[in-house]
Amino acid sequence: AMNTWHVQVDYAWSVAPLTALLLAMPTMREVAQGELLWMRPVQISPRELGLRLRDFKLSEQNLREGRWWTLVSHVLLHEDFDHVGNNVQGLLLNGFEAFVDLGPAGLYGIFFSSAVAAAINSWGR
Repeated sequence: AMNTWHVQVDYAWSVAPLTALLLAMPTMREVAQGELLWMRPVQISPRELGLRLRDFKLSEQNLREGRWWTLVSHVLLHEDFDHVGNNVQGLLLNGFEAFVDLGPAGLYGIFFSSAVAAAINSWGR
């Protein structure tokens, strides 16, 4: 049926860029220490992310200043390796059904709309 090996391979190829992006961002612990604590290719250095944190972090001030993309970019920020690891594990384990039902676009749509929903849900906390 739908859970054949080629569907699993298609899922792996579809989710790989998102997984790589999540793993390619320094954690907040790395930002605080100014260096990577586990070596890997990253999109931005820990020091640079520290300087540009307002471009990623969700806050009322950021939204008032027009940084609307922080409604989504905040999902790239993680406290430490355990945090990002748990999120990647959740994505890999739970995303397959969305992929089978909705395809790659649906998987990414759910991921990013969930980021916005989480942002709205956290408002005022």
